[in-house]
Order: sequence, then C-alpha cells, then structure tokens
Amino acid sequence: MEKKIDNHEEVAKEYKELLKKVDNYIEWYRVDCSDPHGELKWLIDLLLNSEHKEDMEQVLNDTYNHYSLIKNARKL
Repeated sequence: MEKKIDNHEEVAKEYKELLKKVDNYIEWYRVDCSDPHGELKWLIDLLLNSEHKEDMEQVLNDTYNHYSLIKNARKL
C-alpha cells in the first residue's frame, strides 16, 4: 500500500524550500548583484503593480518620512 503524504507536510516542505530560495536570493543580492539599485527598483515596481500596491506605498511613505527625519537630524 502506497503511503499518502499528508497535505500539511507537503505544504510545509514546499515552504521550507521556498525560504531556502529566499535566503539564496538575499545572499546573491548582497554579494554578487551587479546592479542592486536596479534590482530593488524592479522588485518595488512589481509590488506597486500588484495587489500589494497599498502595502508597498505605505512602506515607501513610512520609510521616506522616517529617513527624512534621520537625514535632517544628521545635518544639525
């Protein structure tokens, strides 16, 4: 009789593999990416043109506001 893999186990396995790929991508980005600005801009554009547009806009607004405060404080 063939052992049937529990769907939860399969999903967990796939998620674990995906996390490995995310870690690999981050390492590539930090170490070997020849155009980090272009790569990051491309990823942001993908999010801005997806169902996650509002979330990405919030991240950009929050970062802009927070970083502007830091930059201004450094000038003092």
